[in-house]
Amino acid sequence: RTSRPQLHTPGAAAVAPAASASASAPERKELSAFHPRLVGSNVVLSADGLFATRRNDALDDFSIVFGNGFMPTFDGAAYFEVKVERAMRQEADGLTLGVSLEPPDLLIEGFAEMQVDDVPQSWSLGYNGQAFSCASQEMTPIDWSPANLRAGDVVGLLVDPGGDLWVHCNG
Repeated sequence: RTSRPQLHTPGAAAVAPAASASASAPERKELSAFHPRLVGSNVVLSADGLFATRRNDALDDFSIVFGNGFMPTFDGAAYFEVKVERAMRQEADGLTLGVSLEPPDLLIEGFAEMQVDDVPQSWSLGYNGQAFSCASQEMTPIDWSPANLRAGDVVGLLVDPGGDLWVHCNG
């Protein structure tokens, strides 16, 4: 049984996606790096797949990367985090984290020109203080914004056992 995440941040109501769905999942490879073929056209990956950098800081579009496997799970929750190595100042839009029910290898075709909200069965948050849910196909204001992130910050994304999606910054 696969549970569909719900967007939730402190001080904001959860956005409830459609009901849970059943799916037979392929072999579960755990997330260990960025996927070498799931990289937007404005992103370059390091040789080991552990660092993603925008090619053109002036271009927000096509700056998407995916992990190479499923999020690690702990006590029924799933979690991953990224460390900010470089941050742009005075940008309203920024880091966006998300999850999809689609296995990474099923997303490869047409991926280079994909936007975050084009990803099927996905939920994401960040942008300029907004969240996206595939259930509503709309952006919703949230209390967290990546605009104030600085080099050294660690941002984590947690899907709790109830399907709520949480963002954690430096803790």
